[in-house]
Amino acid sequence: MREARFTTMFAGIETPDADALRAMNKRQNLRSPLLEAVATSMPTASK
Repeated sequence: MREARFTTMFAGIETPDADALRAMNKRQNLRSPLLEAVATSMPTASK
């Protein structure tokens, strides 16, 4: 993304609540811990 000169990226997260994700049938979002997944995909987000 840096090579394409992106300066901002928005990542929408529906909810970290596992029960709500199950109720919405969003089981794919239960495969990995939310905070760990975001930190892995966006390593500079916490800086």
